[in-house]
Amino acid sequence: MVEPIDNLVGRVESVERKIDRLAESVDEAFVEQRRYTESAYEQLGARMDGGFGELAMDIARLDSTMDAGFRRFEAEFARVDTRFGRVETEFARVDARFGRVEAEFARVDARFGRVEAEFARLDAKIDESVAAIQRKLDLLIDRK
Repeated sequence: MVEPIDNLVGRVESVERKIDRLAESVDEAFVEQRRYTESAYEQLGARMDGGFGELAMDIARLDSTMDAGFRRFEAEFARVDTRFGRVETEFARVDARFGRVEAEFARVDARFGRVEAEFARLDAKIDESVAAIQRKLDLLIDRK
């Protein structure tokens, strides 16, 4: 019966050697996988750093372009404001001229009122004179 135990010990040792070789193989695979993962992370990090650098430059370029555009808009708005100021000044000047024209029309209208009153007075005087002449003519005709 010793023989099966000896055989068993040999088999266990053989299994241990296989497990050791398998563990070494797994360890080597883990080491290789870790090297690959670290390399991939380094490459990814380098690519991301480069991409972030390009993105930062693109954002800076966009920011500069937008600032230049905003400055152009601000300058154009300032020119438009200046033009509106001139238009408002011109409207005020025209409004003042209309005020003077309205005052002149009021003055002329008052003069027409006085002229109409004078014509009415003259018309009444002429009517009186014509009536007086008519009465005198009637008297003259009646005497004949």
